[in-house]
Amino acid sequence: MATVQIPEADYQHLRETVAVLEQRVKFLENHVDTAVRHPTAFPDVNGLQDDIVRITQQLFPGEVAIDVTDDPEFPQDAYTVVRAQASGEIKEIEDRRIEWHERISKLSENGRLLRLSLDYQS
Repeated sequence: MATVQIPEADYQHLRETVAVLEQRVKFLENHVDTAVRHPTAFPDVNGLQDDIVRITQQLFPGEVAIDVTDDPEFPQDAYTVVRAQASGEIKEIEDRRIEWHERISKLSENGRLLRLSLDYQS
């Protein structure tokens, strides 16, 4: 069997490429694993993000963020959370929260799987 000599520069380039590919595979494995373990953490709301943000900002003006988070008491559970700021009287905020859930649920069956987290501003 013949041995093939690879120039050092080519060998280094191959090692770097393999390292990058290994990182990408690990990243994908972690996300696939999370999606399999927590199927409700990633409800299919593709194409609805703009509507979700619009409805959220109509009811809770200000910055809106959508992310996946773990439950601190049950770290094995993950959820898609819509974060917003709320101000006003508590009763009014709760009424808007209920309206948010109703309107988001009408967008898609998966809308009911989203969680709303409000940062109360005085």
